[in-house]
Amino acid sequence: MKKPMYWIILGLVLVVINLAAIPISAFSLFGTAEGTSIFSIDYLIAFAILVIPNIVTISLFVSAKKENVTEFFIGVGLAIVEVITMTSILFGILESIMLVAVLIGLCAVGGIILIVKSTNLPSTKLTN
Repeated sequence: MKKPMYWIILGLVLVVINLAAIPISAFSLFGTAEGTSIFSIDYLIAFAILVIPNIVTISLFVSAKKENVTEFFIGVGLAIVEVITMTSILFGILESIMLVAVLIGLCAVGGIILIVKSTNLPSTKLTN
């Protein structure tokens, strides 16, 4: 796969994941009282809602940098599952918080595994 294609897919995944993560993160701050310290648990939850979904984006970046095709497409699959889960939260389709936590957690763990795997493996780029 050509290098620009990696970066186009990575950019699209980054935008789509954050289109779902930013509103959820902002919504989690609605109950925060005015004058609350930035180091409170409310801001920690909002920060975690932004960071945890982006672990898959980081794994895609590492895979694109190393040009590991298989890990890259596994990361794209994880990102698709994550986006479907997060948009279903926004539209009220999934109301079971436990199911959402399990799906997002599995995607995050999969992203961490891909980061570790991509940094330890030699490049497996396909040439046409």
